[in-house]
Amino acid sequence: MKVLDIETLIARVNGRLTYKDWTFELKRADNPFPYMGGPQVELAWSHPGADRHTGDQITVYGRTFVNLPMPFDADDLTQKVLLAEIWTVVIRAETHEAMEQFQVGGVCVYDPHPAGGSATSPNTCEPDLSGLYAKEPTA
Repeated sequence: MKVLDIETLIARVNGRLTYKDWTFELKRADNPFPYMGGPQVELAWSHPGADRHTGDQITVYGRTFVNLPMPFDADDLTQKVLLAEIWTVVIRAETHEAMEQFQVGGVCVYDPHPAGGSATSPNTCEPDLSGLYAKEPTA
């Protein structure tokens, strides 16, 4: 098992990730919860999108933190954990966008960030039908 430092792992991954027209950036972060594992990496990403209210083209930004396992093994387990987390971020972001775009009669029934309420979870996928029938077509 070859053990490398976190900066080497970041250098191996940064600039090599590709998914559609997204950008990704990894950097070392101070782990505020050292008891939760090894080093922590900040993952920032951005991608083009459309404003859900106006339809204008915008850039969507996000970031998350990944706690890497100990012992730190940059050649195997740690890289797998990091790549799995990046993949999970992509899936969550795509699910979020799909929830915004999926509509019934012009009503977003899986709103990931409704005004004044709690978000519909992509894990439960229970639709919010409260506004659905207010827009029913007339005969």
